[in-house]
Amino acid sequence: MHRLLHRQLRRTLEVTEPLPELQALLDAVSHAYQQADDDRRLLERSLELTSQELLERNRELRADVEARIAAEQALRVREAQTRAILEALPDLMLVISPGGELREAHAPERSLLPEPLEALRGRPLAEVLPDEVHRALAPAIEALVHSRRPQRCEVTWTSGKEGRRYEARLTVSATGDVVALLRDHTERLHMAERLRVADRMASVGTLAAGVAHELNNPLAYVLGNLELLRQQLRATRVEPTQLLVLVEEAFDGARRMREITKDLRTFSQPHVEAVESVDPRRVLDSAIKMAGTEIRHRAELRREYGEIPLVAAEASKLGQVFLNLVVNAVQALPVGEATRNEIVVRTQTDAEGFAVIEVCDTGPGIPMHLASRIFEPFVTTKPRNVGTGLGLSICHNIVTSLGGHISARPREPRGSIFRVRLPPSEVPVRSEPAVVEAPPAEVPSGAGQRVLIIDDDPLVASALRRLLANRDVEVAQSGRRGIELLRSGEGYEVVLCDLMMPEVSGMDVYETVRQEDPALARRFIFMTGGAFTSRARAFLESVPNPTLEKPFDGKTLRRMVAHHASSCDG
Repeated sequence: MHRLLHRQLRRTLEVTEPLPELQALLDAVSHAYQQADDDRRLLERSLELTSQELLERNRELRADVEARIAAEQALRVREAQTRAILEALPDLMLVISPGGELREAHAPERSLLPEPLEALRGRPLAEVLPDEVHRALAPAIEALVHSRRPQRCEVTWTSGKEGRRYEARLTVSATGDVVALLRDHTERLHMAERLRVADRMASVGTLAAGVAHELNNPLAYVLGNLELLRQQLRATRVEPTQLLVLVEEAFDGARRMREITKDLRTFSQPHVEAVESVDPRRVLDSAIKMAGTEIRHRAELRREYGEIPLVAAEASKLGQVFLNLVVNAVQALPVGEATRNEIVVRTQTDAEGFAVIEVCDTGPGIPMHLASRIFEPFVTTKPRNVGTGLGLSICHNIVTSLGGHISARPREPRGSIFRVRLPPSEVPVRSEPAVVEAPPAEVPSGAGQRVLIIDDDPLVASALRRLLANRDVEVAQSGRRGIELLRSGEGYEVVLCDLMMPEVSGMDVYETVRQEDPALARRFIFMTGGAFTSRARAFLESVPNPTLEKPFDGKTLRRMVAHHASSCDG
């Protein structure tokens, strides 16, 4: 009997043993009590287990909450760090949806974005960015979406008179958004250009003594002959034969100086030129002439020119490469041992049709520890205070920008070989803006022709007047005075106009006349000692008028004037 039932019977009936007639009932009640005990114990166990499980889950939840709180705090810190990094970056960052709308952006102080981000978010990219920027980015975005490979492109943005250059890097995020980072590298490009010009000037400066020597030799006998000519004319003891010899020698010296200044102009041009089809051998010859004096004292030069294609380049930049390589070869050799050393310049076409130019020397060669770094900035084998340390680095940048390759290797048994490989040009051969030499046909004397000379240099104007002595010549010593005379209706058949003059240039004179009297503008012949500005070069290429390069001789001048007057009248 269940102990609880037994206790209740004793307390209630005051008996310890149950009556026989109640035994079956009491057994059933006792069994029920027992069943209840079993259920209670089972429930207690179940509650105990559930409580333990709840406690464990509570601990896990608490740990999860703490971890989430820590993660959220870390995320906030990371977001703050990211914002700080973005604020510090000078770059423009754009996040663009797959549909082409702007999702997010970070814009520096100088920004391409016309409005605050809040006003631009969700708008098509074409409405957000300036047209020229969007046109540059659109192909890169399309290529990125199709290839899923990072893209790079150059972007130009002109705001007012100021042009900015950006390097754009684009990648795609895990969500399919396009992330574009635009870095303004205008100043870096300007600095690189200034360094390139500085190195070019350093190269020219290195050769300045040699150039001065080359100029002084012909200048010596030009001045000497002119002095003798002056003395004989003053003494009226003029021997026609001797006088002719003096004049011919003076002309020869002047022509030599003209060629030297022409070569020097190729390398000292500081402005950006148009890319054109260039014969590397012609540029190489100019570089060799520039370094001629230095070469003669250190080595014997040998040319091995094979046929090569024209290449697309700015002549001055290509000249800078060749001048650097030739000067490096020269400076690798000791002075006074010319018969024991040689410099070889070689051109050929390789199997792929590329132009190959090699400059070889018999110097000490490139040290092994510098061989892999020879084209890095400020890596040099020269002594201190010799060169800038930028020459080969700039050569590498120029050649690479032309789609070519430059390399260096040892030359057996001693020396170095620098090799430049350039792709053939696809740029049409540009015709010269003017024909300096007139056709060899017989020309009219031009006697009595009305000619106006516009030149701010009175000595040049006087010389031109004397060379055109049989013509009716008038001189204007400024662009402004030239315009006044041209407006006077004097009926000039030819106008000889200097291109570069202070205040009112020859270009300004021409544009004024062209607007007022196009027929008279066609009668202009431009004179220049060098078109040193991009505006001047573009101008000469855009006008049909001929150009005379200073210095020029009287025969060329008279032929040009006569033929131009004839062609305008015809």
